[in-house]
Amino acid sequence: MIKHIRFVFVLVASMALAACESDNPTLQKLDNTFLKRNPQTLIDAGATRLDADQARTHVSGNTEFWSEGTVYYNPDGQLELVWHKVKTAGSWEISADGDICFTVPKWKKTCHYYLQHDGAITTVNEGKTSGVLEVKPGKQLLR
Repeated sequence: MIKHIRFVFVLVASMALAACESDNPTLQKLDNTFLKRNPQTLIDAGATRLDADQARTHVSGNTEFWSEGTVYYNPDGQLELVWHKVKTAGSWEISADGDICFTVPKWKKTCHYYLQHDGAITTVNEGKTSGVLEVKPGKQLLR
């Protein structure tokens, strides 16, 4: 009986995980294995920083899903976000070295950059890997 219950549990869990996968081939899953760690760990393992053009391609016209909310990077430099369930707007820009910086009223200017390693992209914010769970094309803000 216990084996049967375990089998059903594993089957249901597997189906739930499969349902979470996207059929969209442009969906870019981010590897946050090193969440809240020193990015030097990834660099030592061969990670490279996205340059300005790569970073622009990664975010422009896309929505990033963070644990705190969603951020849409309009290609015109405008930014829309739902952060801690509050919808707001601002602007974004990319520095010469690939930092993505956004300015939002009542926030300090916030910047982050990306490291790429073995096809996975990890966000680095305030000296630690963090935050972005996935990136999807287009405007897909959570409400």
